[in-house]
Amino acid sequence: MGNQQRDDEAGAFHHVMNRGARRHQTFESRQDCTHFLYLLGQAWREYGLETHAYCLMGNHYHLLVRSAEGALSEAMAMVGSVYTRRFNRRHGYDGPLFKACFLSKRVDTDEYLLQASRYIHRNPIDLGATVDKATYDWSSYCHYLSDRPVPRFLTTSVVLGLANGPGPYRDFVERRHPTDAALHWSASVLPDPSTERSLIVPGAADVVVPLEEIATAVALEFGTSAADLAKSRRRGQRRPKLAALLISLRLSGIDAATIASRFGYASVASMNATLRQARQSPDGAQLETDVARLQARLLDRALTLPPATSFSPTSRS
Repeated sequence: MGNQQRDDEAGAFHHVMNRGARRHQTFESRQDCTHFLYLLGQAWREYGLETHAYCLMGNHYHLLVRSAEGALSEAMAMVGSVYTRRFNRRHGYDGPLFKACFLSKRVDTDEYLLQASRYIHRNPIDLGATVDKATYDWSSYCHYLSDRPVPRFLTTSVVLGLANGPGPYRDFVERRHPTDAALHWSASVLPDPSTERSLIVPGAADVVVPLEEIATAVALEFGTSAADLAKSRRRGQRRPKLAALLISLRLSGIDAATIASRFGYASVASMNATLRQARQSPDGAQLETDVARLQARLLDRALTLPPATSFSPTSRS
């Protein structure tokens, strides 16, 4: 039997989840969680995938997303594949990390949207974790209720608008409902509460690498100077500049117009045309290899965190 075609209409909301292959852990450290959330930001920038709620647990995740451009499959394939490669490299593993590419259900009513967000935000406590869901750092719920800065990839206004504000939304999430037991997913898909471990780790969800740091890293890699990156226009000398452009668009958090100007382009359109031609050229594969290597190095540096007690998985009692 062939794979069922995924409903991927532009503008549609989806409840997305995945769990570890063989129910193994998919998030083992603060770095893992931060990297996954960084990739949600990349999916927003590159595929227009809006995240409206998320929760990362020990061996699975839940997302409420809106596929603004109808690119849900492409976005989640990128998130899953890049995260798996980096997770395996970081922890010395190999092979598949997740049970499937991802599972999704379309959210087609306002009531379902509210219920899906509630289900996701209740996930830590409903699976028996001894954690305050309102302060759990790897759930978007804390951004709905507090003054914490909201990551750029996260949108809270839609759900809060339906709920009439943070106060009513908190009441809606935290009171028990008769349908809480099995709202969305079958027992064969959901993690086993008897073996689930929770993540209780503080940390920021939005990773940004300063433009100057990106330029310096690229210049060192290619044996040039950061100042020369904006000047290189000859075909044989453009690879450092193109690598810096791609990494800046993905990691700096700066808008494309500013990046285009900093690298000497008259417009975003001319910058994008140059990048498109470079990707389609015979050297395109080598450029992507260079970018992936440098991006991983910069991301690792940005995610270098104090060891020891910052991450403490706990077993459910």
